Amino acid sequence: MGCHPGRPSGPRYCIDRGYLSAELAPALTGFKVCDSAELRLLSDHLPLHTTFDTAALRTVLHRDAATYTPHDHQHIRQEGRPA
Repeated sequence: MGCHPGRPSGPRYCIDRGYLSAELAPALTGFKVCDSAELRLLSDHLPLHTTFDTAALRTVLHRDAATYTPHDHQHIRQEGRPA
């Protein structure tokens, strides 16, 4: 799924990926690799189509953002409270 013709098949060889944060995961309702002869002619990368529950996504996006500080390995919310 999602591999380019001419490359060996299987998960070891497919380099295209989609990433989703743990915060957004509950809002994800589906995903699929868009694959057609036309898309394969346009690029060796196939687009990923994701769908989200709008209400769940709105809830996640309206939360205070957390930031990661590598020197002390703590997540800090924007207003300075520990996450």
